[in-house]
Amino acid sequence: MNPLRYFTALMGFLAAAIAIARDDRTLVWIAIGFLGSSFAVRMMQRFQQRRASSEESTDSPED
Repeated sequence: MNPLRYFTALMGFLAAAIAIARDDRTLVWIAIGFLGSSFAVRMMQRFQQRRASSEESTDSPED
């Protein structure tokens, strides 16, 4: 797992737990931001993996 994705997910879950305990809407939005950025990193990784695999399949000569 990407360290950035791991960090943002962990911070998002911690912020969400604290926001629930404190009933703090601002902290809820901060948690949503962290979790959203973790999701964005995940989607970027998938896009890069698919792009790399498609480039490998087009680079190999067909018989």
